[in-house]
Amino acid sequence: MLRIDFGQSLLDHSGVLILVQPVGYIGDKRFKAIFDEISTYRTAQVPNTTRTLNLRYSKRVSPQFIEWGNFHFHKRVLGLICVGRCTEISEVEKLEKAINEIKNPFSAILLNTRCFVFGCKSNDESKIRKDFALIRGEDHSEDLQSNLAEFVASLFNVLESKRISKLSEKIDKITLIQAPVEHEVFGGENDSRTSKRKAIGRSKKYTGDLCMLAGLPQEALAQYLIAGEHLRVVNDLLWLAGAMEGQCAASLVMTRTATEKDRKSLILPIECASNSVNLTMNGLGGDVDESKFRNPQALSEDDIVERLSEALKLYNRVKGAAVVETEANLKFTRLLIIYKRRIEASVALQNSLSVNVFLTEQEKIQRYSTAAVLYDELGFKRKAGFFGRIAAMQCVTPQLPHPLWLYSYKFLMGALDGYRISLNEKDVATGVTNGWPALQTRLLNELIFTARRLGDPALAFRHITFLLHTMYAHLSDDERKELCVLLESSAKQCTGSPRSPKSPKETDGQRIDALDMALVPLTKMPLVRSFKVNPLAPHMKPVGNNSAAASGPESAGPFIFSSLRGKVKQSKKSINTTWVCGDIGQVSLDVYNPMPCELRVSQMVLCVEGVEFEPYPTCLSLPPKAGPHAVMLLGIPSSAGPMRVTGYSVTVFGVESTCKLTKENLENKDDFPVIVDVCPSMPLIQVSTTLPKVRCQPPDPDTAQSAPLVTAVTLYAGQSMKGTITLENIGKMPVESLNISVTSKDGEGVDELFSFDEEEIKSKLPVPPGHSTDITVTITGAHRLPQGTESSDNPSYDPAAPWGLTGSIQFRYSTASNNHMSRKVTMAIDVTVVPSLICENYQIIELPSDRSHCLLMFDAVNKTSNDMELSFCVGNCNESNSVEGELTADGSMNIQGNDKNRITMNLPRFALPVSIDHSQGVDTDSQRRAEYKRRVCELVRISWNLPACNASGSGNVENLKLNSSMMQALRPDPVSFGVKINGEEYDNATSSGITISLCSIAELNVQVFNESDEPHGPLVLTIEPYQDQASGCPVTELDGKVAWVGTLQVHTPEVLPGKSFCHSCSLMFLYEGQFKLSISCTETASQQAAPSPQGTGSKSPERTCNSENTDTILKGEIHSLKRSWTYSPSVRVHVV
Repeated sequence: MLRIDFGQSLLDHSGVLILVQPVGYIGDKRFKAIFDEISTYRTAQVPNTTRTLNLRYSKRVSPQFIEWGNFHFHKRVLGLICVGRCTEISEVEKLEKAINEIKNPFSAILLNTRCFVFGCKSNDESKIRKDFALIRGEDHSEDLQSNLAEFVASLFNVLESKRISKLSEKIDKITLIQAPVEHEVFGGENDSRTSKRKAIGRSKKYTGDLCMLAGLPQEALAQYLIAGEHLRVVNDLLWLAGAMEGQCAASLVMTRTATEKDRKSLILPIECASNSVNLTMNGLGGDVDESKFRNPQALSEDDIVERLSEALKLYNRVKGAAVVETEANLKFTRLLIIYKRRIEASVALQNSLSVNVFLTEQEKIQRYSTAAVLYDELGFKRKAGFFGRIAAMQCVTPQLPHPLWLYSYKFLMGALDGYRISLNEKDVATGVTNGWPALQTRLLNELIFTARRLGDPALAFRHITFLLHTMYAHLSDDERKELCVLLESSAKQCTGSPRSPKSPKETDGQRIDALDMALVPLTKMPLVRSFKVNPLAPHMKPVGNNSAAASGPESAGPFIFSSLRGKVKQSKKSINTTWVCGDIGQVSLDVYNPMPCELRVSQMVLCVEGVEFEPYPTCLSLPPKAGPHAVMLLGIPSSAGPMRVTGYSVTVFGVESTCKLTKENLENKDDFPVIVDVCPSMPLIQVSTTLPKVRCQPPDPDTAQSAPLVTAVTLYAGQSMKGTITLENIGKMPVESLNISVTSKDGEGVDELFSFDEEEIKSKLPVPPGHSTDITVTITGAHRLPQGTESSDNPSYDPAAPWGLTGSIQFRYSTASNNHMSRKVTMAIDVTVVPSLICENYQIIELPSDRSHCLLMFDAVNKTSNDMELSFCVGNCNESNSVEGELTADGSMNIQGNDKNRITMNLPRFALPVSIDHSQGVDTDSQRRAEYKRRVCELVRISWNLPACNASGSGNVENLKLNSSMMQALRPDPVSFGVKINGEEYDNATSSGITISLCSIAELNVQVFNESDEPHGPLVLTIEPYQDQASGCPVTELDGKVAWVGTLQVHTPEVLPGKSFCHSCSLMFLYEGQFKLSISCTETASQQAAPSPQGTGSKSPERTCNSENTDTILKGEIHSLKRSWTYSPSVRVHVV
């Protein structure tokens, strides 16, 4: 370190400074690795306490640096670590002399010394001194860590003893501590009271420094606060400023978060915990009440800034305190950067630069370089660049005996950003000037001069090319000529290939890697414009197999307008050109010579990547300031794959420059990046068809010679037509892959109209060269419905209006050796669909006579002008989970032109299968209706024939819209019953009744099943015993003939699909005769009251034990009934 520590911060007040020095023949790289490993341990934890020691390491400390050690204790070198390497114990003694020479300048302030010896193979440590530690083995991390922890523990023990001793010091034993500049200023002061308070204040400040280093920032803050009270009274400005600076440092350490602390920490031995004592105040002096300063709180951010500002003012008033004032300003600057107060930080940094302090030449370099770094952290790039350049000039000042050209070059390189000079290839390629051209040109010229003084012509060559490339527009013709001459002479001094010139030092392996700089290509020598890759002939151009998807509509989603959305720039896809392996590819470009001298280009070739490529070189000789000159670059791709044209290579002044391709070079900016797909040889087919065709302009302008066919077809809706397309292979490679796709202008109706047999296409492949094959295409006139609706309710929908499709059929074909690329041939199509049969006015009703079927009725409308023969039937769905409806008898009728007839069809009633997990089934009304509609469409089969037109086709009921009544008629009864009497199943379809004895108990069990695909509820189950009169009217008032146990009416809130609920009760018939049990289940519109309590009685079936409540419930159900299901016929009971 120099006399002034320009890298110091407030956190360094809590850091124990340890000097690390090499001894013996350890080597620079080995020492650097060990120093880096040691310096990773920035903290040390005292066991069983919350105290943490902060550690600072330095490779160099000058004796002048520690002259302010009495004023700031953290500036003292408290520990010395020497790093050496020996193989035998006897060699360790030779290191003692070197260690003593290092230790002598700091012997008065060092607390302990330790020498780490690496590489010693002997294990006998009895022959070496205690301050030597042998570090063995290749993996010495644990050994080094333990020895380092032991060394730091010894420093801590000494610091702790000093702190305890200072806190226990008697008032009459206190001596006046003096700073270096105070020996003459305060030497003759005689006021004993003032001297006493001054000595106490300085002692408290000194004690605070010890507490900071010992890991007690709160105790240190208390000592600094007490010191400030004493020193302010006696007007001790220098030490008062130091105490206030300590207050800010202690507060900052206390408020430091865990994330700001180092992760890697030493754990000190357990003995350190016993040596640590939480001794606080010693109560020196009765003029200040020290009790109020115990356990102080950390200063706030504003208080820290205010007190540090006051301390700087006090430093400024003390003569000879320029060193600590400069350091304090730098600390203040770094603190304000942490607090993100940039303006205040810049003022503090400027104050540090304006402090009048004597500096050596090295300190001046350090001062300006530190200012450049801090200004860069503040974001003041211009000032950072300015001071970086000042530091570079200071490195080569005449006052230095040996100019530091290497450091000057590094500082100049660091100043480039402040002068807005970017070495980034992307920024360099743009060629856009940003900044001050005159200053930038001067800085680049200084870099060229510095590189030449370093003896590195290759580096100077790179800077010359960079200057010509970036500052070309701001250079005069004379400057351009001078730079060209300098460029040519530097190139001659370099060795190596023209592509990568090297300096003589680099060939000897002595060049420093830090000086490497990328070679900037000479894109303006010559200047290239209108760069264009010429494609192959249109009808021979291969295309990628994914082009079909890319040729579709830009977005399949809906258009949504938003006034808040800005204008989104649509990214244009780069246009890729395809070449064929083995064929010559051409690139055309225009070149200019903007230089004031003749430009001789000895070689110019095309640069590509991705495939093997054989370029044809071109030579140019361009007169001064001339152009454009048309140039054609040729080359042959030797392998297949994607080939990217990265640019071109020119050889000028004996050095080859590889110029990357940019948008500025292209004739069409949207073609960047330039990708050329190179594919192997491919087949070629020719298309013909039996469908009606005409000649017209093909829809794809790139396929002018391959798609001259246009097909025009008119069909009735529901009519189908088959045609043959012949594919003839006229190429030299077999067609082993064929993909047929149909596209339309509006993107709709393609799949409805056209179909190909994939199995037939696969069976016709491969097609050898010189052979042909036939492909069958089926065109079906699909019924067109308005998009997004289920019927013709859309006002804009006209069922009588024809619709059509204009598009093309694309045949993509390739061979197995080149399956990622294919050629295409296109056949244009024009299909018009006119209406034929339309079904409307649907109605579905129940059949009382047949509960397993329902009646479907609708109007069949003949939209043609000819008579129509219509036939219809109900088919059988073969799916395992579909309706098991039998095939009904065919129906037929004739409908005159533009007339309609009513059609009636018997449909089997069906229900959707109930999923085990209802949440995974069809659980929404819209999904359920859609599924029922689909199955009805599968059942209904309609066909028509127009004899006059010799046309036939099929109809459908796709425009059917199911409402609630239709759904109810279509589905079977959702509720079924299961009855058990005395534990035996009762089947009302086969059983004639049961016989029971008089006054015996009949156990009745009724189970209600939900066999539908939706939940039902609330449900009311009612059991009603009655007798039939001779007139056929039932008698429900049995007048005590029947008694029961339990309730005859039960409520349940809901029954899920596939579930059931059960109810049991007991009946006793008190008279002989014929009785019947009516069992019914009613679904109500709202939740009913809970059933009445169970009991016994002989009342009528409508009443239970609580007859009044039951009557009220039954009356409330009159207006809330939805549906009712009855177990029919009723249960017959014969009592004997």
